[in-house]
Amino acid sequence: MMRSFEILQLDDNLLHAVVLTLDRYYARRVTPMDEALLQRVLLSAVCTEMKITSSMEFPADHWQHLLTHLCQGRVSLAAILRTELDVLSRLGFVVGVPTPLAFLRGLSIRLRAAEEAPKWQYLAGFLLELTLFDADLEYTYSHVILAAAALGASYRAFAAPAERHQDLLEDLSTYLPDTRRSSEVDLFACQEEILTLWVQCSAGAHEWVDFFRPLQAKLNRRLNNFGGLAMSPPEALRNLQEARSGFSASVPTEICAQPGDNCSGSTNEAPCEEKSMTANRTLCEC
Repeated sequence: MMRSFEILQLDDNLLHAVVLTLDRYYARRVTPMDEALLQRVLLSAVCTEMKITSSMEFPADHWQHLLTHLCQGRVSLAAILRTELDVLSRLGFVVGVPTPLAFLRGLSIRLRAAEEAPKWQYLAGFLLELTLFDADLEYTYSHVILAAAALGASYRAFAAPAERHQDLLEDLSTYLPDTRRSSEVDLFACQEEILTLWVQCSAGAHEWVDFFRPLQAKLNRRLNNFGGLAMSPPEALRNLQEARSGFSASVPTEICAQPGDNCSGSTNEAPCEEKSMTANRTLCEC
């Protein structure tokens, strides 16, 4: 799906939106799906997300053509639309849920005037795409925390000035004003998990390494004009661990002892309603 979307030059947020819709649907099912149904569900999720994105970007003839192209004409439009109705019914017709990438773009608004902003955003987007393969990481933290952690990890990889990290904490507090201290704890923990995943994949020591390589190639193409990374992934992780050690020393023990309390804050995401395990994917619908 990632490769197909890249070839078709579809916006990265569409990919994240489709994955989120699929996972929300999977979490509400109690039985597994056969391959034929799985394909129709995927196409129906793509159909829904294209239709709610923009009528100018995806007019009716365009999204219908893309669906036909994605399935190579093997699934009729009527079958896709019938499946779409079933998917939407199970989701209570709740669509347009903000994705991690949508939050990343919100957190990046103050970077618009920064010359280095594109490379920070490219790497953060790459890290968010990588987390799509790790359901536990994707859904353990609220998506605004995940987005902030990806951006913070990108800052560390490029050795960005310390004030960028302070700005990020300030911007994050606007999304989570009532849980600032615990949000900062989650931010550091999530950054470490993201960087650890990146280190393992880049070293060829992770089960997702075969999927990681095309993502790395995509990132390299985007960073060609920016001179590559200022740090290696292991150096970025060490930098984070040093910063986290200093931060933890100043945080009360009772707060540090609650790393899993991630969905209680007030965010722009939908309320956390349920957690379920389907096909080894854990989903906290935040």
